[in-house]
Amino acid sequence: MRGLGAAVAAWVLSGAVAAAAPAEEAPLDYSFAAIRAAFAYPGVDTSVTWLPCGEVNAFYSPAEQRVILCAELLTQENVGYIEFVVAHELAHGVIHQRAVTYTGSEEDAADELAAYILIGMGKQRAVMQVASMYLKRGRDETPWDDHAGDRRRGVTLGCLAATSLGYDAPFCPSTAGDWQRANRTWTLLLPTE
Repeated sequence: MRGLGAAVAAWVLSGAVAAAAPAEEAPLDYSFAAIRAAFAYPGVDTSVTWLPCGEVNAFYSPAEQRVILCAELLTQENVGYIEFVVAHELAHGVIHQRAVTYTGSEEDAADELAAYILIGMGKQRAVMQVASMYLKRGRDETPWDDHAGDRRRGVTLGCLAATSLGYDAPFCPSTAGDWQRANRTWTLLLPTE
């Protein structure tokens, strides 16, 4: 990682933004009722099911309008990561059921919508935990995976959380991670009435 990406990674990994985010002391709610309620847009009816899958994963089934959460997710110690995975898959449900038009990858749109919802719930710390995890893991982008590489996901999520807390983040890419832009975009795309 060089240049701008290295600067963002160092900043996110320093923990400065995560330390400024509101603390989340509540135990993990395995029904994710609050997160599910935050995704309750008109015309969206997504069920959530826990199943053993043989791997740490989750996915959205458009045919069933259902999120499958693999029971192996519960082996993860990072609660923010688990909450983000749930929010990311619920975001796929919103995008699918509301026929949301987006540019770029649906995975990028689901990441941004998940972060938008979690940040709106005051869960900047969860978003920063996920950003830090992605930056530490550092999986490269692959052409056969619609998900962005870990570094890009980490930078984008870290910048969204930081700018939502009012941090001036001049080193964040102008194309991603701007809370004000994300807030305007999702408010226009997903009116609540």
